[in-house]
Amino acid sequence: MKIIYESKGNVTEVMPVFISLVLGIGMVTFLQIFIGILSGQLYQQTEADIDLIAQTVSNETVATGTNATGYLSTTLDSSPVVASSQTIYCGGTTLLSGNYTLAESGTLIIDSTAVYCNATIPVYAGYQYGNPTAEGYLKVAMSNNFKAQATASQYTNLIVIAGVVSLIIVLIFGAFASVGLGTGTGMGSYGGKGGYGRVL
Repeated sequence: MKIIYESKGNVTEVMPVFISLVLGIGMVTFLQIFIGILSGQLYQQTEADIDLIAQTVSNETVATGTNATGYLSTTLDSSPVVASSQTIYCGGTTLLSGNYTLAESGTLIIDSTAVYCNATIPVYAGYQYGNPTAEGYLKVAMSNNFKAQATASQYTNLIVIAGVVSLIIVLIFGAFASVGLGTGTGMGSYGGKGGYGRVL
């Protein structure tokens, strides 16, 4: 009677799957961290530029002159002026909107015949210029981007957990595959690690 040993399985058969899962989990984690850091750095680099899209000026000293109609006229330092954002002072008095006109280009004309204001009295202006709507849209978009990344990171954690569970399952099945339960014919049966025995 001669027993022949035949291989039934080996752990090396599942190693490619194991390595692929490890690499996949590593790549997903790395990309999530990299994208988060990149987005944060991008916002820090562009935040100052975004803030410049719309700005507010307080108490700008305005040098006035008299135009051909006898009104005080000047041009503000910054434009385009946001409509209805301005406050014009003549000395310590706030001018009513009907006493002056202010164009988007920053041209200011004061009706000095309707209000006590002349070229000897200092004029101050408070206003907003630029495009606050566009600035607001950009800031909302950046905020939504960070929220989306936070949500994505939660799914990334689930992917990593699923990957770890998959690795454990692969290792368990690989271990079982490497231990074969033997069968035999004839007078008895024989078992062998990693194979089975046949009786000749």
